[in-house]
Amino acid sequence: MAYTKTTLYDKDLEAAFLIEAPGAESKAQIVDASALDGNAASGTEVLDLVGIKWNSAAAGTSIQLHFDATTDDNIITVYGSGELGFGRDNTMFKFLNPKSSGYNGDILATTSAACNFIILVRKREGYTGIDYTA
Repeated sequence: MAYTKTTLYDKDLEAAFLIEAPGAESKAQIVDASALDGNAASGTEVLDLVGIKWNSAAAGTSIQLHFDATTDDNIITVYGSGELGFGRDNTMFKFLNPKSSGYNGDILATTSAACNFIILVRKREGYTGIDYTA
């Protein structure tokens, strides 16, 4: 099986995605940074993770997120169900892409069982027509 990915929205500074995993899934791309609106086609797109909501039937189910690079950078591992960064002021939660060697801006996921999650990403670099100071 494979992840089912739905773009909830893709606007100037951010994008949100619903990801559904029918079971344990190997590490695979869940966000293609170069496919988002405003892509400058420079190959230097940078996305930061600013929110995640997740749900699974079992408390032991894990979801691991990674920034894609030559040696992938682990972002976060969560279990069961929960939410981070979707409150009234989500500036307290942010995982910055460290832009390690060979990074491409994409986000990858690995799951241990069936689950679904929503991620919110902020476009930091490599997109045209965006005021990054906003």
